[in-house]
Amino acid sequence: MIDYSFDDLTVVIVSYNSYEVITECMEAFITNASSRIVIVDNASPDQSGQRLQERYPNVEVVQLEQNVGYGRAANYAFARASTNFVLLLNPDVRPDLAALETMLATMGNDSEIALLAPAVTHRHYTQQGLITTDYVCGAVMLFRLAEFRAVGGFDENIFLFSEESDLCLRLNKANKKIVMDSNILFHHLRNQSSGYNETLEVFKAWHRGWSRSYYYNKHGLAKGQKNPVRLLISYSLKLFFSPSHFKRLEYRAKLNGTLAFMRGLSACDKAGKPRGWPV
Repeated sequence: MIDYSFDDLTVVIVSYNSYEVITECMEAFITNASSRIVIVDNASPDQSGQRLQERYPNVEVVQLEQNVGYGRAANYAFARASTNFVLLLNPDVRPDLAALETMLATMGNDSEIALLAPAVTHRHYTQQGLITTDYVCGAVMLFRLAEFRAVGGFDENIFLFSEESDLCLRLNKANKKIVMDSNILFHHLRNQSSGYNETLEVFKAWHRGWSRSYYYNKHGLAKGQKNPVRLLISYSLKLFFSPSHFKRLEYRAKLNGTLAFMRGLSACDKAGKPRGWPV
């Protein structure tokens, strides 16, 4: 059995304009947790990195000079971890210390588990115990660090979205065990990590389109409705028929992201700047 104390856990949070939601959701957790906590701030324009460091002087806040994307920022923190376990949390999750202790005990008692997650929706909170699965939501992911490193961590070609799907699939292909504890529920506010901003939402939708096509193509899944051409047709029809201004913006951005992938463009330009910002 591996020790499952909080001293053997590193907590990683990736922030982008997330000061408000982190202080709302994680104040008690950050204040009371004995684990090492690393917040990687993706060059937030609202100075979240500096504000978080001032509010939580005992937390390691890494302030990146540019936004490198979710997976790459997470990898940055994982590479510096020396504990057996690493917990990756979205900023808009309300962590529970008692539940986390149970999760650590589960990992300690079953050395075959590479990735453990709680339910983050009431639909998955079935209270049926531990369920072996192919995929878990990326909002809360407790990794055995050695297994995370064995499959290469998050794919840094992905700037945003589908990174957890890609990682779970690679864990599956490597015969690594993924488990969800349906007895534990972590409340997830969903889509509030960086607040609402129309320009930002268009940017995120662009990357949803690009990342989805990249993921399908990478793993040989780009067939049928997952073929980029079929996706383009679907987004075009939804764009044409949607009565909602906001939905039309979303579908146009997804369409453009998919087109960019089909043209061979990466998620970021040569300077590392993410594509997809409205001009």
